[in-house]
Amino acid sequence: MTAQTLTIAYKCRCMAAEAEILVRARGEREDIADWVREAVQVALSSDHMARSPLCRSPTVEHCKIPMPENAPYVGAAPRLDS
Repeated sequence: MTAQTLTIAYKCRCMAAEAEILVRARGEREDIADWVREAVQVALSSDHMARSPLCRSPTVEHCKIPMPENAPYVGAAPRLDS
């Protein structure tokens, strides 16, 4: 069984364009704040550090978490049976 992932886009002021990262989908009973902190923030920080090691901005301009119509909740992978 493979883990489901979401493609999340983000942009920092040091970047000319958005970047996309793969993040594991949020579990059904997983608190959204925990998921953002433990999955999204970790993946985003790692990707940003690799792209812009000298950037010291404490925040990003935006982070877009997709919400497909066939996903049951924010951070969930879309249902395959739809």
